[in-house]
Amino acid sequence: MSNPQIIHRANMSSSLYNSIKARNSKQDVFDYAVSGEKNICEVARSKVVIASTTTMSATNQQTIKFELPNYGLLEDMYLKTKFASGAAGQNVSDGSKSISLTNFAGAFSWTACRLVFQGTTIFEWSPEWVICSQYTRATREKAGQLNLMLGGDVSGVENNDIAVRTGRALISSVAGGTELHCPLKAFWSDSLGRAFDLYSLNSKVHLEVDYRSNAQAHELIQDTSMAQTYAGAELVCYLAELSPEQLSRYPVSFYFFE
Repeated sequence: MSNPQIIHRANMSSSLYNSIKARNSKQDVFDYAVSGEKNICEVARSKVVIASTTTMSATNQQTIKFELPNYGLLEDMYLKTKFASGAAGQNVSDGSKSISLTNFAGAFSWTACRLVFQGTTIFEWSPEWVICSQYTRATREKAGQLNLMLGGDVSGVENNDIAVRTGRALISSVAGGTELHCPLKAFWSDSLGRAFDLYSLNSKVHLEVDYRSNAQAHELIQDTSMAQTYAGAELVCYLAELSPEQLSRYPVSFYFFE
């Protein structure tokens, strides 16, 4: 995982960075939404994984909350949901450790996602909107990636004998479960100039996820003695962080929103 402070220190002492700053043609380095030249040396991008502030129960059908960072410019976000099928390495031939999630369970394991600021919903996703918006203009390569991320590949043969299982039924059964990643695209995904400014907010933003019951996330009737369950959820954020020098100038020199 990248360390933005190390990147900023390296940039400030690099010959490339100082050469770019010395050019007579330089523009405001972050005014790339309206100007032609793109000089973004003083940005460091990082991946931040956020645990939920509420505990996910095994059977679920509850609202899980995440607290977004109070720094950085949010550029991308993904919801990671974990499903368990029993202890790893203990899959048995009677099928009690088997798991077969519904199609696109990465999105359809929940009913709604809401971005909330000071009690007000500022953006909301539905599973249908996520699926349609992502696949409508997806290339073949991107559609394949989305299938893997959301659990949209062929379900495969579900069988009590693990050696006979195929497709997603096999993949999610042999390692004690599986993880699916749902892209949460919004206005910050439209362009670099529309990143969600978390620096300037006077209170934190929260993501609320209304998960379905555990039974609704699976295609099969589950074994009652070794029931397959939710195993947790995380929020993965990709942020652009400013250098200390640019951050001190931030109130008067940035135009991220048009």
